[in-house]
Amino acid sequence: MREQIQNSRASVNGVFKHQVRRLRELLPPMNEAHHNMYIALRPPIMKYYSPNGSPIVGTAETILATARISDIDPVTGTPVYEGGTEIHWDTQETRHRNGKVLFVCDEGLEWEFDELTQLSPDDEPVIFPGI
Repeated sequence: MREQIQNSRASVNGVFKHQVRRLRELLPPMNEAHHNMYIALRPPIMKYYSPNGSPIVGTAETILATARISDIDPVTGTPVYEGGTEIHWDTQETRHRNGKVLFVCDEGLEWEFDELTQLSPDDEPVIFPGI
């Protein structure tokens, strides 16, 4: 599995480096001000991945919410929803399993920290070398 993750990262990095080379051919040289703006605006590079190779995008959270109803069926006790849900943001709590924070990958799966793979600095994509 670790080899699959490394291979998928290598292919993504290879495609990314090709795209950067192509952009360099099409765009005028970047000066220091442009570079500083790019660094400030670029998305962060995720350093943790799930066992299936997907980047970690957040933590699992539980939030109390109230779904609006217009009636309750007197026979079944089933609510008749009218639409709309009020989210009670002050009740937000990070979910845990076995006392450990649950992290979520971009496929929506939950993982404990000790299940994650950390991207080494050598594996990080080169954005604009030499600038």
